[in-house]
Amino acid sequence: MSFLRVYNQMLSALSFYKRAKSVYQIHSPFLFEFCSQVLDESDRYYAYEYIETERQIFLQNDNEIDFLELGAGNTGINKRKISEISKTSLSSPWQCEILFKLAKFHKSETILEIGTSLGISCAYLAAGNRAAEVYTLEGNPSSLEIAQKLWDKLELDHICPILGNFDHTLDDTLSMISQVDLAFIDGNHREAATVDYFERILEKSSDQAILVIDDIYWSVGMQKAWDRIKNNKKVRATIDCYYFGIVFLDDRFKNQQHIAYIDAKYKIWQRYLSE
Repeated sequence: MSFLRVYNQMLSALSFYKRAKSVYQIHSPFLFEFCSQVLDESDRYYAYEYIETERQIFLQNDNEIDFLELGAGNTGINKRKISEISKTSLSSPWQCEILFKLAKFHKSETILEIGTSLGISCAYLAAGNRAAEVYTLEGNPSSLEIAQKLWDKLELDHICPILGNFDHTLDDTLSMISQVDLAFIDGNHREAATVDYFERILEKSSDQAILVIDDIYWSVGMQKAWDRIKNNKKVRATIDCYYFGIVFLDDRFKNQQHIAYIDAKYKIWQRYLSE
C-alpha cells in the first residue's frame, strides 16, 4: 500500500470519526431500529462459531491455488496461498456478523453478492436467512471451488454460485431473478466498476432493497464512487460505517438522509448529550 493511500485513509478516518453519530444521535425511527438491531446488537448466534471455525482452517492452510485477479490491482493468473487470501481478501468477522444480522433483519427473498472469494461472507448471508435465494458471483474458479466445499460442509444448500467476469455474469444473473432485496457489492474496488454494478443492481432492486458497498474508503476512487451512489436520486438514505456503506431505497424517507455511524462505545458521551 502506497504512502499516499495510507495518508489519505488516515485523513478519511479522522474526518469520519469527527462527524460520526452513535445510536443515541439517530432521530429517524427506522434508522434507530436498524442501528439498534443490526449495527449495535451484540447477541452471539450459533452460526458465528461454526463459520469462524472454517475461517481459522483457511488461515492455517498454506496450500497454493491458481488465482485469477480481475479486480483492482494487478491482473492475470498467479499462485496465492489460501492463508494469504484469507488474511487479505475476506470480510472481517465483525463485518460478516453485520451481514448475518442484516440478512436476518431484512427478511429478503433474494440476496445477491458480488465477490465470493472463499465463501465466508456468503455463508454468513445465507445462514442469516435460510429462506432466501442467495446468488454469489466470483471470477476465480479455484476460489469458488473452495467456497462450494465450505457451503456443502455447512449445509447451506440455498446458495447459487455464478462463475465468470462480473461485467458479463451480472446481467445474466439479474435476468434470472425477479428482484434484488439485499445486495453486497465487494468485487472490484474501482470507481467506475463499483458505480456501474450499483446502477445495474438498482434497476432490478425492490422498493425496500438494501445495498451494501464494501471498502468505501479503500481509495480516492472508492470515496468518489460512494459520493456518486449517495447522490443517486433513487437513494433515500445511507449509513456510512467507514469500512462499508449501507444504502436504503425505502420511500418512507421523504428527504434523503445520510449519516456516518459509529458504535456507541467509541463516543459514549453522546448518550448523555441526548438525554
